[in-house]
Amino acid sequence: MIYKTRATGLMAAVLAIGLLAGCGDSDDGDGATPGVKPPKLSGDIALTAEKSGFDKSSVTAKPGTIKITVTNPTNSGSEHGVGITGGDYENVKGAPVKPGRSTSLTVAVKEGTYTIFDSYKDNREKGFESKLTVKK
Repeated sequence: MIYKTRATGLMAAVLAIGLLAGCGDSDDGDGATPGVKPPKLSGDIALTAEKSGFDKSSVTAKPGTIKITVTNPTNSGSEHGVGITGGDYENVKGAPVKPGRSTSLTVAVKEGTYTIFDSYKDNREKGFESKLTVKK
C-alpha cells in the first residue's frame, strides 16, 4: 500500500514539473504566440481620437487582413476603443484604452463598405465613426 501511494505521488510530481517546464515566456518583444505566424496584412489603418470624432472620416483598404489602430491622445480625458461593422462583422469590438494608449483590431475584409467606430460607451453616437471602403 505504501508503495502504491508513493508511486502515485511521484507520478503526480513528475507530471507537474513537466507541465511547468512547458510554460515558459519566450519574451521576444513582439507579443506573438511562439510558432504561430501573424497574418500578412493587406492594409494598416491608423486613426486618432480627437475631441469630436476620429481624425479621418473615411479610409480605404484592399481586400485581405487589415489592422485598425486607434490612438487615444494623452490629453483626451476619456477612454476610446475600436470596432467594426459591415460585411461579415456585426459590432465587433476591441478593447478600450485610457488616454496615452493605442488599441487595435485585426480583421479580414472583402470588397465592400464598413464602418469603423469607437467601441467605448456611447462614443459612436457622439460621432466617432469612419467609413471604410474596401476595393481592389
